[in-house]
Amino acid sequence: MIRVTAVNEANAEVVWRAHDLMSDEQGLRTTTADIEIVGGDQSLTLLGRVRTEVLYELADQLARKAAGGWSVENRLIDDAQLAMRISNKVGADPRSKR
Repeated sequence: MIRVTAVNEANAEVVWRAHDLMSDEQGLRTTTADIEIVGGDQSLTLLGRVRTEVLYELADQLARKAAGGWSVENRLIDDAQLAMRISNKVGADPRSKR
């Protein structure tokens, strides 16, 4: 799912352009990707999760293409990064050291 938030008159065109570019990509549209595009003051932020690093990079490239000269903050996480973060948290938890 690809959704947008924080859209106003100043950023609507760019936010929806990013949405449309990502929605046109089968890999982002047909996987279990969960992407939120947040429009700011001449900025885009990507939040959520994608399946692979390739989809992470693709979403980033499309957002930057749509943004033109605006800043883009990519805060997406792919499944491998998520698994590593969970593993690190579990490993650091004293309850897992039995």
